Amino acid sequence: MRTVLIFALLVAAAQSMIVCPPNFCKSVKCDLSAVQNCGGRVQQKGSMCGCCDVCIHQLEEGDSCSATLLLGSPPSSECGEGLFCDINTSKCRRQTCAMSRALVLARIEESRRQGQPLLGATPPTCDADGTYSAKQCIEASCFCVNKDGDRLGDYSARFWEAKDMTCNCARDEDEYQKKGLIGKMYICNENGNYEKYQCTGSVCYCVDEKGSKLESTPPVSISAVKTLNC
Repeated sequence: MRTVLIFALLVAAAQSMIVCPPNFCKSVKCDLSAVQNCGGRVQQKGSMCGCCDVCIHQLEEGDSCSATLLLGSPPSSECGEGLFCDINTSKCRRQTCAMSRALVLARIEESRRQGQPLLGATPPTCDADGTYSAKQCIEASCFCVNKDGDRLGDYSARFWEAKDMTCNCARDEDEYQKKGLIGKMYICNENGNYEKYQCTGSVCYCVDEKGSKLESTPPVSISAVKTLNC
């Protein structure tokens, strides 16, 4: 993670050292069509000397990213969301949450130093083992992700309603499906939490926030699920 952070800072520093002649941009013609039809990320004033907005092509995992390693040269491509350019292999690799957080913080700090606040950049929340926390929030929206940071379904909640959002059900459901298993039904709330009851076959029962069965409440048949007092 430290290597990734140092490299990100070196790139930012090298680009900031480029000396541009006065009135240089007056002789530059910007390619507006490339920006308007951009299938990647539009970087405002991202060209040499900040003359034009540019389209940054998003590379996929395993793609070569050697062109992005040219210090001081505005990049035309970058590893896509959740990926980073491994300087040892020049390939895009999946970031750990800790890496992603360090890179975002580095970009925010560099933008702050240049007097250009980086709007919409939110560092991810990480668990102690360096993986992504189940709940992630960007501005006013919170959503569920797996340990790699991939979003899980449409499970979400508004920020001010997400205090008790655990995404336990969303994560357990995702892990179960990845194993190729079938037969178990997960009943999740819109925010990815477990519903107060779950059903196995034709029997339904109350559960805690982790989906574990509560023995204090007797199970009922699925036809009588509305009578459960969880």
